[in-house]
Amino acid sequence: MNEYSLREYIGLNEIVGPLVIIRNIHNVGYNEVVEVVDNEAHSRFGITLEVGKGYAVVQVFGGTGGMSLNNCKVRFKQAPLMIGVSEDMLGRVFDGLGNPLDNMPRSAYDEELDVNGMAINPTARDYPKNIIETGLSSIDVMNTLVRGQKLRSPGSSTGSLSS
Repeated sequence: MNEYSLREYIGLNEIVGPLVIIRNIHNVGYNEVVEVVDNEAHSRFGITLEVGKGYAVVQVFGGTGGMSLNNCKVRFKQAPLMIGVSEDMLGRVFDGLGNPLDNMPRSAYDEELDVNGMAINPTARDYPKNIIETGLSSIDVMNTLVRGQKLRSPGSSTGSLSS
């Protein structure tokens, strides 16, 4: 019996853009790495975005083109997305899964880190002072602007409001 024997399911219930919905499953966690193998044995990775009693919604990285509802195998890995990191990575280019995009081999890593990181505690932030009123209620209410905060205006790559 392999490590996926109780965590591998065959078939999808729905495919909606990059999302797949799998039903009649059990013991699946939020933010869990998922491997989806299509009927041509191409493997794609994804992550659970939503879980409920007997179902999961999975975002498939790289899209769902060519997938079939009946023949896909779904393997839940029981772990969050981890990426190996080391100082050898500095100056190199990687995709979102940590695969090199610079035609160089994958380097050995010193440790593996969870790509999700820690949640930001909103109460630990400084209370905004020196608020800028634009006179546009939709901006003033929904997007509070603060003097000294970095802002990006349309058509510019960077911006700072410091007056």
